[in-house]
Amino acid sequence: MLRGDLSAWYGWWPQRLSVDELLAAWQSALARRGQPGSPATLQLYTHFAFCQASCAFCQYFHLVPHDRQQVDRYTDYLVALTERYAAALGVVDVTNAYFGGGTPSALAAAQLGRFLAAFARAFRVRNEFTCEGHPGNLDAEKLDLLAAAGVNRLSLGLQSLDPVVCRRIGRMNPPLERVRELVRRARALGMWVNADLVLGLPEQTPQSFLSDLDRLLADGRPDCLTVYRYQPVPHLNQAPDETLRYSRVLTPAVLLRALRQGYLPATSGGDDRPGKDFFRNSTRTWRQWFDRLRYEVVRMVRTDAELRSYAQFEDNDSHILGIGPGAMSHLYGHSWYREITAVATASTGAEPVYLGTRVTPADECRSALLQGFARSRWVDTRALGRRSGVDVEATFGPLFDAARQDRCLRRFARWVGCVPDASPSAQAAFFTSLLPALTGDAEARAQRAQETNGLRASEHVQRELVGIGDHLALPSGGPGASPSGAPQPPDDALVAWAQLIGLGVPGERFASAVVERFGGREVQFRLRPEPDPPLRVMVERDTGQPSFLRAGPYAISYVGRHGEPLPPAEEEFMLELSARTRAALGPAAEAVLPATERGRV
Repeated sequence: MLRGDLSAWYGWWPQRLSVDELLAAWQSALARRGQPGSPATLQLYTHFAFCQASCAFCQYFHLVPHDRQQVDRYTDYLVALTERYAAALGVVDVTNAYFGGGTPSALAAAQLGRFLAAFARAFRVRNEFTCEGHPGNLDAEKLDLLAAAGVNRLSLGLQSLDPVVCRRIGRMNPPLERVRELVRRARALGMWVNADLVLGLPEQTPQSFLSDLDRLLADGRPDCLTVYRYQPVPHLNQAPDETLRYSRVLTPAVLLRALRQGYLPATSGGDDRPGKDFFRNSTRTWRQWFDRLRYEVVRMVRTDAELRSYAQFEDNDSHILGIGPGAMSHLYGHSWYREITAVATASTGAEPVYLGTRVTPADECRSALLQGFARSRWVDTRALGRRSGVDVEATFGPLFDAARQDRCLRRFARWVGCVPDASPSAQAAFFTSLLPALTGDAEARAQRAQETNGLRASEHVQRELVGIGDHLALPSGGPGASPSGAPQPPDDALVAWAQLIGLGVPGERFASAVVERFGGREVQFRLRPEPDPPLRVMVERDTGQPSFLRAGPYAISYVGRHGEPLPPAEEEFMLELSARTRAALGPAAEAVLPATERGRV
């Protein structure tokens, strides 16, 4: 996550937000839409939680349904929730919309049609309207329904065409001929079609990836082909081979070959960029680029510029309305929040549950500044002030002056930007100075943390989604600490496991590590010197949840760092914990999980 993302702030304090509060805030924001403090752009995201199968590489919230009735109940829930928004807000003009998941096309045609009918009564999408689809369960009937509802962009997740790679990641794709027919039909219905490939998957080679790329450009012929770099996930924690880097695979010869096939490569930005695109040379492609350029220019001089293409995590200067468990929302100047309603209990009578953090217009300015600086962009303070309603110079001017003296900030009139070759320590200090100060006393913060942790035990909320924000609730990290730094009482499962393997108290050595913190559901081990963070190991009662190790009554896992594989020393330590737990349990461990392979967690 970039430094500008709110989820990276140490001031992020998740708490439950009520439905009534959010609906009232949306009413107020929409009434002031396009004025300072309430952006004109309103993006809408709907999360379809189900997939027919779970791909091993996927890092997004999804479930495989037990039966068709479960999907029916979920569809009923989305319909009821959409109707509730319509009753409170009327028919809302949406700048752009996105149906994601999960897999929207996993719904049966009748279920999809029922939701689309309710959606049309609540929202009117005026620009880009995207739906994700799996080519294995998308068909002509569903494409017709989507086109009739106004969907004008289709995103097909392929990831790989290589059978060996697909088997390794647990994915089943249909033959390329079916993909080609879906692309043709979608384009005939007026849809812009994107297809995704992933670079760096297990078992993939440069040759197999380039074969996928050539075949898809030559035979699939989507309007855009997006290449993403594989990011290891805890249950498939195999780092991509160094030969599978953008710079090594997408060579000038490959880009020239794409040009000859009628595709314009947009591959600048180095190996750290999350995605690279190949655009089919067409009038619509050029029109999209012009629309984006027009938006960037207009928003510098007016507050009512609207971003026509969907960019949920790219542009914080917009409202985002999320529908469905797992969907993130951004109510500008008020809160960032996520719906955590449990899919198992979602039905027409279920009350949605939201977890998030409140923000102020000044916080929105911080986020815009941090995001711009992290991306080496110039930030127009006057335009930012018009959008947010905040006097940027009065609020942040002293920090700008101090950063200029430290030679890590430069400015030209009302424009400010980071110095590219600034001292890393000075730049880090400047970024830290822009972060929001912690407010409220320790008791109030502890109450918020207690409320958040309490949600984990509720059958009416999604346990995995609570966990996304749970470990960010406290500056020292994790549910095992309080805002004052004192540990919370350890969970019974953690205590029993610690006694089982002979784990000592904080400060004592265990194997190759030192116990640093013990409380809540986790224990933190220090394997690397500060300022590197400790390894956080979660120990819970085994209820079938994904984990590194399931042994006897315990589920043991580690909290990974976003976008980073587990370092070798910490991986060896996790294997040591696994071995000691198995040895202590004896035969009870062997019936639960076979031995963990090195490099796969």
